[in-house]
Amino acid sequence: LRGLQEQGRILGAQLALTDIESGAPLVNVAIGHASFLDPHDISHKTQFPMQEISRLFLALAVLRTCKTTSLTLESVIGGATVEQILSYTSGHVEHIPDYVQSLHAMCDPCAMAKSAAESTPILPPGTEQRYVHVPFGHQVEAALHSVNSSVSTAWDEIAKAALGPGGAQRLSL
Repeated sequence: LRGLQEQGRILGAQLALTDIESGAPLVNVAIGHASFLDPHDISHKTQFPMQEISRLFLALAVLRTCKTTSLTLESVIGGATVEQILSYTSGHVEHIPDYVQSLHAMCDPCAMAKSAAESTPILPPGTEQRYVHVPFGHQVEAALHSVNSSVSTAWDEIAKAALGPGGAQRLSL
């Protein structure tokens, strides 16, 4: 991380690893700045918006699903591989994708997953790294739906693994 920050490839980052069984912190590294607009140093106590944390959860959900189902990093969803989706190089860079017909439709994760799975990237997959939260979320849901799972199911499984039975009820997105 420090090398990437010194090269100017990342503005800043925090990496925290916790033992899933005991909850004990294993690593907590913080370097760089939080944003261009608010260039305070990142520390171990820096709070990040939920949007930043949620994409990590979504990636973890997909990676865990890849370990236990037929979903792989090479599986193709909406014209891009799961690996490209998770690395933000899927080519789906539109803030409101063409397949979103209304705000009401955006609230139906099953419909959005189906539409995202059938969509075509604007940019050639693998050519440019760009994170856009709407298509990223839809593509992740589509990947999970392809193996009869969902974000909510994955959330329950991660919470149970981390906190034991009833863990999902003690946490909320």
